[in-house]
Amino acid sequence: MGPAADAALSNRAVLPALQTARLILRAPSAEDFSLWLRIANEPGGEYIGGPVEEKHAWYDFCGHVACWLLHGHGPFVLIRRDDETALGFVFVGYEWDDTEPELGWFLAQEHRRQGYGTEAAMAVRDWALGLLPSFVSCVRPSNVPSTRLAKRLGAVHDEIASKAVGTGMWRHGGEPEMRPELETSRLRMVPPNYAHLTHYLAFYAIPNDQKGGYRAPRPVTEVRDLLLRDLSGWQRNGFGMFLLFRRDTCAFVGGTGLAHPVDWPRHELTWWLMPEARGHGFAAEASRAVIDWAYDTLDWPVVETHMRDTNVPARRLAERLGGTVITRETFPDGVARDVFALPRQMQDIS
Repeated sequence: MGPAADAALSNRAVLPALQTARLILRAPSAEDFSLWLRIANEPGGEYIGGPVEEKHAWYDFCGHVACWLLHGHGPFVLIRRDDETALGFVFVGYEWDDTEPELGWFLAQEHRRQGYGTEAAMAVRDWALGLLPSFVSCVRPSNVPSTRLAKRLGAVHDEIASKAVGTGMWRHGGEPEMRPELETSRLRMVPPNYAHLTHYLAFYAIPNDQKGGYRAPRPVTEVRDLLLRDLSGWQRNGFGMFLLFRRDTCAFVGGTGLAHPVDWPRHELTWWLMPEARGHGFAAEASRAVIDWAYDTLDWPVVETHMRDTNVPARRLAERLGGTVITRETFPDGVARDVFALPRQMQDIS
């Protein structure tokens, strides 16, 4: 013991503790790692990455625990109330490649099939729905006990998401209410969902010389990752891409929105259009709607965009939107770009 250990204890004390009829659910301590390691190497541990060496299990354990600091939710240890035995873990968190929060669970072998997982997962689910509008449980189809538990929790099987990511996706809660739909005189603008994978595939199947620097055509797995990136942007930031559809014909036009990748220093207004939609003013029309939404709803002090010097059409559109260069910056990819500030539009975007 010492000041550092006392500080760790104090930090854990401010994290939530939940109670059920038979369990206390508390944040983990370093002493709980041995249980984590054991479960990962027991039968069924393959569903959480096992069998695994101690070093890599420690990295996984620390990554989950860090979710409390990074996201405000994380793993709980299941403690049986009558004898204080640690039974396993239930967590709400992000793994490195997750695109939205995940509710998961795993118990030591001798404590399974006694209802502890359901009891704990229900408590954590109800707690998490007070923080998050929706989240998923990722369950391999071969993991029959966890599939049954997801159903007992009332989760809905998301067939489109399951096909997109290649595993069972069970959704808790609804679509986040923060994701608006916008309309202009000619366009309906909606945030993407898994059902829009076909539209992404259509765009990225077009040869690059027909639509600009989007490095296409791309394989299906890569396009799926781009869709998941856009979904993650909404979940992480509260803003993101809108897909554009003509109001008169419902034809897919392209995408416009606000992006801020995790490894990028600035947000940007960005857009991409199907070849047949170019030259009709759709990019400007949609961009004006997004800019005003950012100022009026998100209360942003400034909306920015940036592009390579060789992207002449994008620069012309930024200027058409009233943008002015506020700085020139070298980005993490080593490319220097002008950064434009875009003013509030406040005009009829017919």
